[in-house]
Amino acid sequence: MGRYPLLPAGQELTWAALMCAICFGELPALPDGAASPELRSFVSACLQKDHRKRASVAELLAHPFVAGRDVASARHALREVIAQRV
Repeated sequence: MGRYPLLPAGQELTWAALMCAICFGELPALPDGAASPELRSFVSACLQKDHRKRASVAELLAHPFVAGRDVASARHALREVIAQRV
């Protein structure tokens, strides 16, 4: 079974523990080599706690990880993944 990435392994999941982890804990990071630099940058832009530093929707859509992608093939791939899990 999985676990919440913001809580240490074995810590009881409570609303208060999760809120403290989100507000005061370190941001989760993708393991080195597990993702492209573009994806790492995109995730970092999404997870900024300070809303003034967080990327806007327009900035995220213009991000190199998203911009120029073939939307139709991505949508098809996403549908396949969802169908396999349902």
